[in-house]
Amino acid sequence: RTRELCKVLHAYTRAQALLGGGPDPLSELAAVPNHSAIRTRSGQTLADHTDRTQWLVERAKADGRRCRQLMLALYGELAERAPSLTGTELSRVAWSIGVSGLPAQPLLRALARALPAATPSLSAAEACTCLWALCCRGYYPRDVIAALVAPLNALDAVAVRELFVLQASSRARRVQLSAIDLALRHEGPLALRPTPELSPHLLGLGEGMAAGASKFSAGMVPGASSDLHLQVSALLSEMSTAHENEPTIASLGCVVDVLLTDSPVVLEILGPTHYAFGGTEITGSSALKLRLLRLEGWLVVELPYYEWNALLSVQARREYLAGKIAGNTDRALDASVP
Repeated sequence: RTRELCKVLHAYTRAQALLGGGPDPLSELAAVPNHSAIRTRSGQTLADHTDRTQWLVERAKADGRRCRQLMLALYGELAERAPSLTGTELSRVAWSIGVSGLPAQPLLRALARALPAATPSLSAAEACTCLWALCCRGYYPRDVIAALVAPLNALDAVAVRELFVLQASSRARRVQLSAIDLALRHEGPLALRPTPELSPHLLGLGEGMAAGASKFSAGMVPGASSDLHLQVSALLSEMSTAHENEPTIASLGCVVDVLLTDSPVVLEILGPTHYAFGGTEITGSSALKLRLLRLEGWLVVELPYYEWNALLSVQARREYLAGKIAGNTDRALDASVP
């Protein structure tokens, strides 16, 4: 039963990841058991669908609230079963926590208790996934972080190239590794002294690392602005506010949505894929990015899609944008009609 619960959790998280929300370290969707408790409101079960991935995606789109409730129930059940989980199961549960952004403190604490003993049985890829998940959540238990960093630093050049360059999932791994490095360097000193560091040979992957780290989510492509992003940019231009779209913050190796010219003000436009199952909890990788930007001194203004879409007139959006920026920075925008 514990194995089935882990598979169901992973499958639902995979459905969320297909819609956006973090790098997927797995190349295939895990097999999902025919669990009679998983039903849609129309009474259909997973057995009624031959395409399991599509079924999960459709259910995540159609009934995000139900998916959220199921995920939280699985988190609670697996928190009690954490001591009996295998290394692979711990890695998959950790990945789910890192992706979703849903409340998971009891499960995080349970994983922290179980991981030190399980670390010798983890592959390097699984250790990387567990470490990435903890960093996404800003959770840095000393013994666990040190235990997970050690096997990564012990990899030789051949193993590093195999894991982070040659495999089908290598790009997602490079995104994870970059996020881990940034989190340990920026947040680590606030929680850990001394702070474990990744070995330089892990980070010296040249152009491939830079390309993989250009976004915190492997599914994001620099320059591929959303409709919401284009709407915000057009409105800023109408308000005579100079700005740059999709600039790279060199110190973090990440792309931000909008940077106001000659200022430290960053606008992060949070579309549906930044939230777990259509709710209001920001996904793990997006939350990490926002925290790191603020730690570096950037004034980050968050623009959630559900607030923007609720505004039905251009003038309402002008006032909203001016108010959000003024409320988070010392920058004032003119919301009057030109």
